[in-house]
Amino acid sequence: MSVSSKEEEKTSLLGSLFSINFNNLYLNSYPYSEYQKYIFGQIIKFRKIGYSDRKISNYFNDNGIKTTRGKEFSFGLVWMLRK
Repeated sequence: MSVSSKEEEKTSLLGSLFSINFNNLYLNSYPYSEYQKYIFGQIIKFRKIGYSDRKISNYFNDNGIKTTRGKEFSFGLVWMLRK
């Protein structure tokens, strides 16, 4: 057997061992709540008009808007939510 023949054999063997099918490309399979959709929409709206993540988190906190777990927003959380 030549070297290229051995490589082809390994490639075909590995190709047949692994087969993964994804039906859902999202890591989180739970649907977003209406509140989560609202928060995300607000973040996008404020970013379009030029607000920084820090300014958005300050707006949420100043207006009593809490995270889904009832905590105050940090600018890092706003950044994570829009990524």
